[in-house]
Formats: sequence, C-alpha cells, structure tokens
Amino acid sequence: MSGKVTLVSIALMMLLCTRTKCWADWQYTKWGMTVAQAQTASKGSLHLTKADQNPNSIPGLHLVEKLRGIYSAGGITFEAQLFFDAAGRLAYVGLELRDPRVNLEKLEASLAAKYGSPYKETNLIADGYKKDWTGDGNDISLTVLDPGSTLPMLVVLKYGPLANTKGL
Repeated sequence: MSGKVTLVSIALMMLLCTRTKCWADWQYTKWGMTVAQAQTASKGSLHLTKADQNPNSIPGLHLVEKLRGIYSAGGITFEAQLFFDAAGRLAYVGLELRDPRVNLEKLEASLAAKYGSPYKETNLIADGYKKDWTGDGNDISLTVLDPGSTLPMLVVLKYGPLANTKGL
C-alpha cells in the first residue's frame, strides 16, 4: 500500500509543478536559496531528507526533495517538502496536510479568507479536485485526492514562485 501512496504523491507533485522560470518567496525561505540557507532559515524545523525516507523527485522538472519537516500555520499541521533544482536552488514547496479529513475544511476556509476565490478550479480524473490562486507573489495550488477506502485521502498545498510571463 505504501508504494501506491508514494506513486500517488509523485504523480501529484508532477501535476502541481509549473514549467517556467519563477520569482517570489515562501514563508521564512526565499526562492533560489541553497539547501543550507533554507535549513538555517527554518531555525531547525527542516531536516535533510534521508534516503530511507524515500525523497520525492519531479523528473520532468529536475527537482529533488532535499529538506523535510513539520510546518504549522493557523492551527493546521503539514509535512513540508522543499524541492531544489539542478543548481541546488529552492524552486518549490509542497505541504502535505496532516489529518486531511479533519483539517481540509479549515484549510480551504483559511485559503479563501487570505486569497479570495480561486481563479481556477479543476475536477480531476481521480476522485479529487484542484484549486489555484495567486497571492503574495506565489502560485498556490490545493490538490485533493480522495480515493475512498482503498487509499488514504491526500491533500497537498503547493507554493511556487509566480511564473515569469514576460513575452507571453
């Protein structure tokens, strides 16, 4: 079963990522920080991802998870995963919601209060949906997969820097 969850997590991360050069920051980190800089900025809450923790990667975008830790905001707890590009610079943050069946409604209310209505909502082929916002200089996506009783519910909040749209 954990193999299925890992495959779903990797597929979800690939779905959530953007393909263009980006600009902005997330919480105590700045896009483009090195692993050491991001770890220092976290004041010890992020730790190097160990091989036995099955670090995620996003092959098409050449992003690799290098830091992992617990992050809490507004009484909601997440497992934070920080992804770095081939140059070793922070490019993406994924936050997997802990206790999604309990906390999803609170998370969605918090996002709506902070960013307003999503600019895009998508129903996914799998039993789930995705909502997209922009705010605070970031692309923000919430993806919810609820395959019922066969697998646990998976909720990932993604922060990435806004895509550079000059010349598009």
